[in-house]
Amino acid sequence: MERIEVITSVQRRRRYSGQEKAQFVAMTMQPGSSVPSVARQYGISPRLLFKWKRLMQDGGVTAVETNA
Repeated sequence: MERIEVITSVQRRRRYSGQEKAQFVAMTMQPGSSVPSVARQYGISPRLLFKWKRLMQDGGVTAVETNA
């Protein structure tokens, strides 16, 4: 069964701090966890979470703090 979400109002983009991004990325590295499952749980785009994960691997927490 496929889930379809209808957005009826204008939603503002959520801004996450570097610390929050690092926490989300850390959750994806837990045994039995995955980027799509963490993204779904917190309402984050999996593509964005993959980007944060790549940035953290390349440059650490500082990299995600300076990235939107």
